[in-house]
Amino acid sequence: MLLKVVGVTFIVVASGMFGLTLSKDYETRIVNLKQFRKMLVLLSGEIKYNNSGIRESIMAVSERVENVTGQFLKTTLDFFTKENSSLKEAWYAGTEKFLKTNTKLSVKELAYIKELGVNLGITDRETQINNILNCIQSIDMSIEELSENRTEKCKMYKTLGVMAGAFLAVMLI
Repeated sequence: MLLKVVGVTFIVVASGMFGLTLSKDYETRIVNLKQFRKMLVLLSGEIKYNNSGIRESIMAVSERVENVTGQFLKTTLDFFTKENSSLKEAWYAGTEKFLKTNTKLSVKELAYIKELGVNLGITDRETQINNILNCIQSIDMSIEELSENRTEKCKMYKTLGVMAGAFLAVMLI
């Protein structure tokens, strides 16, 4: 009997922790998007006001930003310099190999970021800035949508985690 109680408790706690993890991942996704937005604003300003080329702009911003996006830019620069690839290929590789594994961004949000990399470095300054601003608008819409649903989704994940554990425990008894 004691073994059943311990097993049931373990199941409920484990599934509750899973729900809590999903809730934290949702909130981390919003934080990642806000960090990426800030990095894009800095990159746009670097291109526009410092009259820097794209490579110098990315290097300058990567040194100023110390979160996941700064590491992403450093990874992209590494691919760009070491692999002798184009900026488009380096941006894509950085997105695939770094952002996909180190952030909680969705496929749609990663697509915005990849799309930005297609036009960086091959157009004039104004077009690059416009492309960055378009990406910022897409990210803003995602942040707004996620923020509107944050309370409900996080509460739902936590509740469903505990309830699924309770349901499974009842089924096993």
